[in-house]
Amino acid sequence: MFAFVDLDTSADRVLAYSSDVGGYIGIASGGTGIIYKSNNSKSSEVTIATNNTNNSSVSHTFGNDVEVLMMARSELSNTFNFYNIDGDLIAQENIGGGGTTWNLDKIGMRNSADPFVGQLIDARFYNGSDCPPTTTASLQAIGNNYKQLKD
Repeated sequence: MFAFVDLDTSADRVLAYSSDVGGYIGIASGGTGIIYKSNNSKSSEVTIATNNTNNSSVSHTFGNDVEVLMMARSELSNTFNFYNIDGDLIAQENIGGGGTTWNLDKIGMRNSADPFVGQLIDARFYNGSDCPPTTTASLQAIGNNYKQLKD
């Protein structure tokens, strides 16, 4: 889960990076999607559209007000679900070779490429029993904490 504000969408912006095999997640240029690369040597970057309803329940474009990106993957699936500050499903993607580990090295950039330009409010990572249930109510509760910071 990432909460951020004042996002500059003039280029791709990386939120988190793992140097194990170069996996990362971020916001695509224009705020119209999510960039993701599995932490797997054979994977390549994918851009997952969020500004349409082809793979989601709502269309969402990331802007410069307070935003939240939540990502969830069930234990036995390579399908990733992405949610916004309202707890709405904004994208769903089956990403093969997603791997089971993500040794986080950096928040806010991968090497010197695609640095995050904005203000990171919070980043949280949950594993196993620490992970809250992925329900509409729990996702909305997380988002509601950050809505208080909106203009």
